[in-house]
Amino acid sequence: AILLDQQYPDQPEVLVMTDHALWYSSDAGESWENLHNDLDFSEGLTAALAPHGFSLENPLVLGLTNGNILTI
Repeated sequence: AILLDQQYPDQPEVLVMTDHALWYSSDAGESWENLHNDLDFSEGLTAALAPHGFSLENPLVLGLTNGNILTI
């Protein structure tokens, strides 16, 4: 799953979720930082929401295909 900042490209922040990690880029994908590598998205994502932006202190809400909601 890929999330772009709601002000992209003026604010070029990007979040990418792989099966087990969450990656962040503040420069439109030129460089990446691994924020979490202990996550399990292998069942699949149905939704992702960063209601207050991508800052680490802000929540990221994820809907999983098994019906669970994960907040990180």
